[in-house]
Amino acid sequence: MAATPATIIVKFPKFASEDVDWVTAMIAMATEVLNSEQFGTLIDTATELLACHFMQMENLSRDGASGAVVSRGKTETKVDGSSVSVDLSFAGGVASARKNSTDESLTQTVYGRSFITFRESAINLLGVVV
Repeated sequence: MAATPATIIVKFPKFASEDVDWVTAMIAMATEVLNSEQFGTLIDTATELLACHFMQMENLSRDGASGAVVSRGKTETKVDGSSVSVDLSFAGGVASARKNSTDESLTQTVYGRSFITFRESAINLLGVVV
């Protein structure tokens, strides 16, 4: 089963009130940076955690949380013909199966920290290191 707004809402009800198109855009962005070969059958959970991290970072940015976001640029993506702009706090490569410099950004949300733990578990389970 692929990551969808519905699967995110079931697992992470905090995002139930978010616009479905925006959640879809965050899933698409997570999908773009994740390597499905590295995560294998665990890719859906990795995608959901990373999409939730993106949403939480954007929500913190929107709410003006002091010091919570280190912005490194805007990314724009299209969902059903509409443009969705998202402020990202990482600089690519977040999908790597090994620890990398983007982990600092991931530590800023519970979802990012969960992604790091999940990624490390996937390495141990699948034995994939790039």
